[in-house]
Amino acid sequence: MELFLQILWWACGVGFFAGMVGIGIAETKYGKKDGRFKTGYKNNDVPDLPAARRAMLIAIAITLLSLSGCFLL
Repeated sequence: MELFLQILWWACGVGFFAGMVGIGIAETKYGKKDGRFKTGYKNNDVPDLPAARRAMLIAIAITLLSLSGCFLL
């Protein structure tokens, strides 16, 4: 039983870390404003807002599910 609980804690930690990394990746898809370029975005990358919103929702869901699993232990 102790090994099972330890594995669950590790799974919660990995899920939380994956969710945080996903949030960071989703934030980069929003693009960063920089007025020096033609499009107004850094490196002329136009943000892909629908993909960024989907990625953010998935990452937040992963984070919340991993945290809820940790609190159930």
